[in-house]
Amino acid sequence: MRGAALAIGSTIVAFAATSCGGGGSSGTAGIPLPVASATTPGPATKDAQVRFVITWPTGAASNAARRREYLSNSTASITIAVNSGTPLVVNNPNLAPGTKSAGTQATTVVNVDAPIGDDTFTVDDFDATGGTGNLLAANSIPFDVVIDTANTVPITLNGNLGKIACAPIAPFVSGTAPTFTLVGPAGQIALMPEDADGNIIVAPGVVPTLTLASATSGAATITSTSTANQYVVNPTTVGTATALTASGTNLAGTAVTSTCTITREEALYVVNHSIQGTNPAIDIYPASAATSATPIATIAGSRADVNQPQYIAVANTGQVYVSNQGPQPGATYGPTQGYIAIYAPAASGNVAPTGTISGLRQPTGLSFDPKGDLFSTTAYSIDEYAPPVKPGATRFDYLGYGLPYTVPDSGESECYANYVDANSEVYLACSNEIEYWAAGWTPTTAGTAVEFPEGADVSLVGVTASSTTGTPGSIYATLSDNNLNSIAEFQAGASGDTTVPTLIKSTGFSQPFGLWFDGTAFYVTNFGNGTVEIFSSATLFATGVASATLTLPVGPGTGAAAPYGVTTE
Repeated sequence: MRGAALAIGSTIVAFAATSCGGGGSSGTAGIPLPVASATTPGPATKDAQVRFVITWPTGAASNAARRREYLSNSTASITIAVNSGTPLVVNNPNLAPGTKSAGTQATTVVNVDAPIGDDTFTVDDFDATGGTGNLLAANSIPFDVVIDTANTVPITLNGNLGKIACAPIAPFVSGTAPTFTLVGPAGQIALMPEDADGNIIVAPGVVPTLTLASATSGAATITSTSTANQYVVNPTTVGTATALTASGTNLAGTAVTSTCTITREEALYVVNHSIQGTNPAIDIYPASAATSATPIATIAGSRADVNQPQYIAVANTGQVYVSNQGPQPGATYGPTQGYIAIYAPAASGNVAPTGTISGLRQPTGLSFDPKGDLFSTTAYSIDEYAPPVKPGATRFDYLGYGLPYTVPDSGESECYANYVDANSEVYLACSNEIEYWAAGWTPTTAGTAVEFPEGADVSLVGVTASSTTGTPGSIYATLSDNNLNSIAEFQAGASGDTTVPTLIKSTGFSQPFGLWFDGTAFYVTNFGNGTVEIFSSATLFATGVASATLTLPVGPGTGAAAPYGVTTE
């Protein structure tokens, strides 16, 4: 006798069928099984007996140990009909009094007379006795009944959608339904189809297809994933709760909906260049992380294609871009071994990039402008790529170091970070100066240089501007030389080598490399001591001596830390 399966809730009903006649059979250890039988009318004149074996569920206390062949605890009765005839009702014999939960496991044999030939078996599953209450699952299965043959009816039930539950997918989304918090611009939510009693509907059998949409137009961008009923959610506003509407259709064609909310929190991304190339990684924190926080997610491992990573930028759609000095796996060392690795929204762990922009000469700084164009500093230019920036992309514009700068000795051979502000002004950090271009620049536009005094021995790695309103603000740059270990501040409009910067000191500075301003706080990576310092506002720099509001240790679990690029999104 071969088994067939009925899927309901998060479990499966086990059936066996045969055309052999006879009464009840024996269960475990020879214990007689209860037998229910009925004859349903059919078009044929000669019948054969089809035998089903139903294994009922154990009690609620045994949920954790249930195997997949057991029915959901909500199942109180099953009906079986042949060719739309009068259904045979089989009640769960072991329900706990006054509840819909079974006691100990029980098994029932069902004998059904079916006409020889092509038949249709209709099976319905209910949460009340007598074939009443909520329909939990159902299906109609065509089957050819053959006399004097062991007929196995391959019955699989399709769950009947009664409820929809939202579920967060770690590590970026957390919380208890229906309210969730998302760290970063993109995270995943799973929609769980449930029957009327809250049992999750899974395969085999048809799993209801569910859709997710933002209740407010433009409040979030939502895309489906390759996994059924899972979606990437990209809320457009930090700090605002976005309502999400889930919908589906039950077996009767009636719409079922539910609502959950998600609030986006800013994420902090730190490139861990690592000591001597050991275990490089991209560490991701909540921007509000406490001093002892560890990353909520890390992109690292053999598949992650991270080799000498330096700078990072995150598109407003959630894709993560990381510049690497390289080479890529399988590539050879050479002048164009560098590349930009691109990761999907909500990527974490030992995950492969979705693609790379390869063949670059010493790629370093990365920034996005308000239009979504990516700016990449390479050995001889700032390359600009139009969105969507993807593998095979080619630059369509650039600012070459050979342009007629305002100051001739521009130090153009050693440039690193770049930054594009809300007004599309482009800033470039070089070894002894900062170059910047006003909005509306072209490849032939002369940049403005702000130089440091001769002999300053400046190693300038990061640059950012303090305005995010479209108005140029003060220019800040990291001075990573061990004799300086400071942040240089130039007032808006500074130019030439006569402007003396304010040097801002902090006891935590140790080869400060990366620098980022999110409109509220400054983030500084210290390559020398493996930390990220967070300064809550520009006013902390007013006196030239600053104390960090928070200090994060970088790289727990990813090896010796040497943080480089930093950004938030």
